[in-house]
Amino acid sequence: MQITTIICTYNRAESLRRTLTTLVEVERPPGVDWETILVDNNSTDNTAQVCSEFQGRLPLRYAMEQKRGKSIALNTAIGLSTADLLLFTDDDVDFDPRWLTGYADAAARMPDVPFFVGRILARLEGKPPPWSAKHAHSLLAQLSVHFDAGTAECPMEAAYGANMAIRAEVFRRGISFRSHLGPVGPKRISSEDAQLFQDIQASSGPNIGVYVPAALLFHRTVRSRMTESYVRKWFFADGVARVLRNQIDPAVTLFGVPRYLWRQLLESTLRYAALRPFSASRLWLVQEIQMARTLGIISELRRAKRRKAPGSALKAPCA
Repeated sequence: MQITTIICTYNRAESLRRTLTTLVEVERPPGVDWETILVDNNSTDNTAQVCSEFQGRLPLRYAMEQKRGKSIALNTAIGLSTADLLLFTDDDVDFDPRWLTGYADAAARMPDVPFFVGRILARLEGKPPPWSAKHAHSLLAQLSVHFDAGTAECPMEAAYGANMAIRAEVFRRGISFRSHLGPVGPKRISSEDAQLFQDIQASSGPNIGVYVPAALLFHRTVRSRMTESYVRKWFFADGVARVLRNQIDPAVTLFGVPRYLWRQLLESTLRYAALRPFSASRLWLVQEIQMARTLGIISELRRAKRRKAPGSALKAPCA
């Protein structure tokens, strides 16, 4: 079996160094030809130097993708690999020693399964606010990148970009990551992995994957991500991504936006303002998330309307 681990990185040299240090320690299963392809998405820090430190310590191939965009970098890595199974992960994780063995064993036992999803445990760094730590595994699980379906294998209809394995034959159908989704430099638009699995399901009917708890890693969630400011930014970007993925139901509009969204924004804003000073965090946080996500949806719908307006070609922002 040939396996490729894919990591795409942008300006996270020190985080990447820690990730690669833990990758060195993973067990290498017998009979597996394994390599890591690391795509540098045109970083301006010392990412290249960090990668050079691990040449010889890891079966590592370094590639530069100058056009920024995580999805673009992921597609570059896929094109470079000749492996049977592609493992996708991030530059801010710590690997359990049996991570690679977990995927290799599952892929060998279940040759007809097209993809696998591993277990992700959020590792909060620093001292986050109590409300943030309390909900890191529930309301904020997407933000902290926490996915734990237990300790037994079970069916899955989608996987999660920080820890997933996909057979190369899936990409040979012409499927790839959508370049308009995913982070682009410091711009944090998500859902490139969710859209990928939507495309996979649409290409050949229902595809069922398997959750592999033995393929365990830990996602490092830094203190700066566990603030209200970051929560709002993240869920605003999630709202933008929902528009880009055509997930918003058409309805009677007001200023190019379905009327129910204006009502939803007003209600969630008022509820958040009323609940934030004195209520339990689970109550006001739900409203804050809804407020930020709805604002992101409205903002992107309005931007799309301006792009389509007559005479707006010269005024439209760069895509």
